[in-house]
Amino acid sequence: MDFMEFASLIIESILTLAVSYAGWKFKNYCEMKQKYEEDGKNFKEMQMCTTQLMIIRECNHYIEKGFAPYYAVSSIKNMYSKYHDLGGNGGLEELYHEFLKLPHVAPTEE
Repeated sequence: MDFMEFASLIIESILTLAVSYAGWKFKNYCEMKQKYEEDGKNFKEMQMCTTQLMIIRECNHYIEKGFAPYYAVSSIKNMYSKYHDLGGNGGLEELYHEFLKLPHVAPTEE
């Protein structure tokens, strides 16, 4: 085997290793990307569940009190808006609209 054959064999080996390594890295990249996308989806769903529970709890709290101060209305409106931005369904709509009908000051005791 002369020098040119030996050099050609070495170059082919290096190229084979480089292509194999690039393929392995790309496969790992694709797997990690899929995992991050799944994690992101799970995180979004968890945010929706948490926001939904907070809206239910807060709306029920103020409905029981019989009034909702302006700051509570503003806060719950923001939460409800974000809940819908995340893809929340209309399951809270009736409770939310009942909450919005509340007066903003406490009823006077007579």
